[in-house]
Amino acid sequence: MNVGSTVASWLKGLRLLYDDECEGPTGDSSLVTLSQSATAYFANGVRVALLLRALSHDGELSLDTIKELHTPVARLYNWNVLIPILHAMGVDVDADMKVLIVAGDLDIVADVLEQLHGSGSGSGAAKRQGNQGMQQPRAAKETTSVAQFLAFCCTEQLGVSWEQAIELVRAPGHKALAKQQGLGVRGEHSAAVRWFKLVFAHCKHLGALCAGDASEAELALSAMRGGLGSFSPDVVLWCSRLLCRLAADLAHRGTQADTLWAFFSRPNGGAAMLLDAWRMHAELRPDGVLLPLVLHFSGEHLDRFFTHVLPRHLPAPGAYWSFTLELLPLLAGSDGTRGFLAQSGTLRFLLQRALEVCRTMSAPATRGLALEALATLWSLFAREMQELSLTDIDEAEIASSLEALRQSEGGGMGGMEGGIDSHEGAAGGKEATSVVLGELKRACRDPEFELQLTAHMQLFRLLDQFAAMTHPVAPILFKVLAFSLIENHHEPVLRQFLVRNMQHTLQQQPFIPVGVLLKPLVKQAILAPTS
Repeated sequence: MNVGSTVASWLKGLRLLYDDECEGPTGDSSLVTLSQSATAYFANGVRVALLLRALSHDGELSLDTIKELHTPVARLYNWNVLIPILHAMGVDVDADMKVLIVAGDLDIVADVLEQLHGSGSGSGAAKRQGNQGMQQPRAAKETTSVAQFLAFCCTEQLGVSWEQAIELVRAPGHKALAKQQGLGVRGEHSAAVRWFKLVFAHCKHLGALCAGDASEAELALSAMRGGLGSFSPDVVLWCSRLLCRLAADLAHRGTQADTLWAFFSRPNGGAAMLLDAWRMHAELRPDGVLLPLVLHFSGEHLDRFFTHVLPRHLPAPGAYWSFTLELLPLLAGSDGTRGFLAQSGTLRFLLQRALEVCRTMSAPATRGLALEALATLWSLFAREMQELSLTDIDEAEIASSLEALRQSEGGGMGGMEGGIDSHEGAAGGKEATSVVLGELKRACRDPEFELQLTAHMQLFRLLDQFAAMTHPVAPILFKVLAFSLIENHHEPVLRQFLVRNMQHTLQQQPFIPVGVLLKPLVKQAILAPTS
């Protein structure tokens, strides 16, 4: 664990730290590295308890229940005991900070020591005059403006003087600060990580400084966004966490949503940085740590994010749908968001855009992503799509394509397609689910084999989901796939693919009536020429 040199000297004076426990300065001469043993006892709260006892007025603070074990359970117990005492002494440790401490985050422990040192309980250090009359505070909670708070964090973690910190904070566009966040110092990003952690630890105080003042909120957000452009995934991770937490806090305090949206939506704003991070750090995608930024900052402007902001930064359809496919499960996780997508026309827009890509001469991979988007929208928003009419989505083209599909099928359906025809006919080519099904069916006969496989994969995925739910559309999907298997009996590769997936589906759903498949398939096999 690293602590400031003044804090280390202070702890030595209180006999809570010894010379042989200090392993010398780090690359930053203002920081001292504590030994593993000393770090462990501060992290589990034992020496923090001794420090609190030493700082108490009577020196008789009862902390006899503190456990000297180094397990997560012991850390949780000890800090649950310590936090009320810390609050009484004016040290801010909220629930999020406690979680990080118990998880082993040493930077938060170091910040607690810094707060105790600067609280006036033992420091005695006078405030120093800064640039333009701004005073240097002794603790984060003493700051009275966003600029002062950010400058304090810079002096604590970036190894700069107070005057330099003020210049970093007040510089137009925060270019120098963004450079440190993005590139690090000589390729080292630990200082930037500590900076974001420190701000995160005092996010509630920062939110209070921003509340009700759009310019203060803008200053705070602008100073942080450079972290999303960092080459370090750890910096990006902490920057994303911080931005989400600050946005949630500001929303809770009643800060106008337009302030968050303005920061996020401008050409060089938060969305641009988010998408840069998404492209640069594929390793962060499985955890989905970047995507919540869209919800926190878009709010009721989510429709404009899909219609204007996202196309501006990801104009290529392939990139647009790759990002959207990752975002859709998050959007579907909230009933409120689901309802907003349907009511605002966003769901309709996404369906329309995906259909347009499917019907263009784009690369098969791009069209495949659009097909996957159609199936995913149906899968995640089945209830909303049942109530959605697509009468304004090139109705003539849809009707023409469906009619061509029916004519190409002819009488070869062997009576199995009656249910599908009636389903499409009932919707008149207008119901969203009918349109999506028609597009997937058409792709099953596309000249591009890659697209055929994609369409069949999506149909099987939908069948597995809807069959498990006993959804009324499941028999229709089964009939579509059954007919495709019969129709493609002469194509060995596609036939093998369909047979294996059909076998898997029947194993998962044993109550599916296989008679509708077996009779025509046996007939097709008998009529097929022998090799």
